[in-house]
Amino acid sequence: MNITEKLLRSLELIGEEPPGMLPSLDLAANYYAVKSDENRLQTDVASILREGHLEIPEAYAELALLLRELSARPVGRGRRRYRHLVITSVLDTTIEQAFLRAGMGFTRFVQSASGKRLDINLYDQVEINPGGFIRVTERNGHHHSFPLDSPDDMDRVIEECDARSVSVEQAAAGSPDAAQLAAIFGELREPILYKLHGSLDVRDSFTLSTEQYYEAVSRSPSHKAVPEQIAQILSNTPIVCLGSRILDPDFRLSYYLLRECLDVRRGQIRRFAVHPRDLGDQRDCSHQMGLRAWSRLANWATTRYGVEMLDMRSEIFLKELRGGVR
Repeated sequence: MNITEKLLRSLELIGEEPPGMLPSLDLAANYYAVKSDENRLQTDVASILREGHLEIPEAYAELALLLRELSARPVGRGRRRYRHLVITSVLDTTIEQAFLRAGMGFTRFVQSASGKRLDINLYDQVEINPGGFIRVTERNGHHHSFPLDSPDDMDRVIEECDARSVSVEQAAAGSPDAAQLAAIFGELREPILYKLHGSLDVRDSFTLSTEQYYEAVSRSPSHKAVPEQIAQILSNTPIVCLGSRILDPDFRLSYYLLRECLDVRRGQIRRFAVHPRDLGDQRDCSHQMGLRAWSRLANWATTRYGVEMLDMRSEIFLKELRGGVR
């Protein structure tokens, strides 16, 4: 499913024939918002994402298995236990589905497009029953049960399970929202899934257009758009970026949104970007640039972002990492 293609086709900028090169999603979304409006953009992208059946990428399934094994691993003497945080710009719910299908509980935070609201879900206990059902139990004992082969039921549970909302603007020290957020972080179930650019099932949460990206970056110094607890984890934890090229707009815009906490211990904590050099559209000039200048680009990424580039497919990297955990 290509959101860019569907947006441009709905504006009659491309015909029914297979398109050639397409612009990045942020540029297509920006043009769509100008031609229509941002509310229509949010609604139409949500409709596009709900069309058909979304396959769970192999990398997400491997990530779920890795995190499940890490969560069950005992902390040895003298070994530091890092908190397990996944930050994603993926708008659909395939990561959440992968986690639930792995029988793993987790906590989800969804950042709103305005940066003023944080929507939270706690999936406390997840069990896979022999009859092909998933059972998700909340902290209060209420449970949801649905068949593994029903993505619609799964999405409903993802949206509704132990749902809460906190105002980021009002989460100043001593406020009720701050107390609620602190309580949530005190009782949450790891891993933590932080959807930086919104989620399909959360109203008005998408950050899609170039304009929205710049607004998010410009407002982040003025108030803590990123929760302080997540910023602390980012500042003190090794990071692996999966499936993002250093030259991608999505990577750079996400980096600058999180830059304040990423720069705290730069050079002291290792950070990696996993992406095979030969994966990409051969007609894409930025892909050709990255392919031909891989070594120089890798050196630049280390100098500019403090990130070491690994020439591997994400699913292979995660599978090998999981083998080393056992």
